Amino acid sequence: MIDFRYLAEKIKNKALGCGYTVDSVVLAEQLEEDERRLRLYKSVFATEAGKEVLMDLMVEGGLLSSPEIDDALKLAHCEGKRTMAVRIASSLGLNFEQIVQMYSIEKE
Repeated sequence: MIDFRYLAEKIKNKALGCGYTVDSVVLAEQLEEDERRLRLYKSVFATEAGKEVLMDLMVEGGLLSSPEIDDALKLAHCEGKRTMAVRIASSLGLNFEQIVQMYSIEKE
């Protein structure tokens, strides 16, 4: 288990040395919440259903495509979907090669 309070104190001390202030209690709580959320994402997307949903989000989000859209609002909408797919993939620690491999398996 990660000691978030210890980690937050180390970050606080480093930040103080650079002239910044950090509330180590708030930082520790945020780090703990981020870790909890990451564990949830990993457990959900580790299931077969989760993998299917992830693939759908990546395809629908245009993760490996570049839309040719002239309308700024439509382009912003597409970019929002893509950004969410990127966020989920990076939260799961997927690199580019793994994503391409998932796409390849999906097309078979």
